[in-house]
Amino acid sequence: MSFKPTILARDLISVQGSDAAALLETVLAGNVVGTEPGEVRFSCLLTPQGKVLDTMFLHRLTTGFVIDCFAGRGQFLVKSLNNYRMRAKVAFEKVPGGVFVGPPEAAPDNAADDPRLEGLGKRWFELGPMVTGPKSPSYFMMLRRRGIPEFGLDYMSEDVFPTDVNIDLLGGVDYKKGCFVGQEVASRMKRKGEIRKRTLQVFLDKDLPRGTSLRQKAGVVGTVSSMIAGEGLAMMRMDRVEGDEAMALFDGYDLRLKIRTPDYVQ
Repeated sequence: MSFKPTILARDLISVQGSDAAALLETVLAGNVVGTEPGEVRFSCLLTPQGKVLDTMFLHRLTTGFVIDCFAGRGQFLVKSLNNYRMRAKVAFEKVPGGVFVGPPEAAPDNAADDPRLEGLGKRWFELGPMVTGPKSPSYFMMLRRRGIPEFGLDYMSEDVFPTDVNIDLLGGVDYKKGCFVGQEVASRMKRKGEIRKRTLQVFLDKDLPRGTSLRQKAGVVGTVSSMIAGEGLAMMRMDRVEGDEAMALFDGYDLRLKIRTPDYVQ
């Protein structure tokens, strides 16, 4: 699906200092070391208990990084990262600016590929006050149709583990790197070899509210994360769900939904 260039509701954080890459590598779940200037990485910050505190994109600069994160979370993320700074030579500062996404043919030279999946277009940022740009719903529908959950819509801070919302399949967790916050829990879940929950796509001719239970013969197999124009995402119990249909009780009616596993979910 094609989409038009659009500005996103995101906060920007400047990360500067000789220890910037090393500190981010030891704190964030995704891989940071080896990032080249102009490259963008997707990552997340976990709680010590292994749940997702925040997700973010890291834009590598010649010196340092710019982090783009969910709007309204910038100052909180700065505080959270500073908790791990200790004596490291690195400074975190929330800065004004805007984040843009668009197809390759409409992107500027400083744009980089969205690292999560192929075909998600380019991503770039601009610094400065009152950065504005066009807003287009086509980008969000494209993400939806690829089955990509969004922080702030499909899940909130400290609600889920990375595997629940497919972050590990989108490049946000590197199990082969060294230590990171929450690694013990995340690695243990990976080593068990069976992921109990994943976020899948669901379809209906109407929108169901977040938290609506989805049932099959075995009982509750999942809950709706969000639905827009009949296209939704739901967190499903992979050890229970069978087939490509489920039932939801809404306004006194039993409604039959279609279930689809996104192409990138194994």
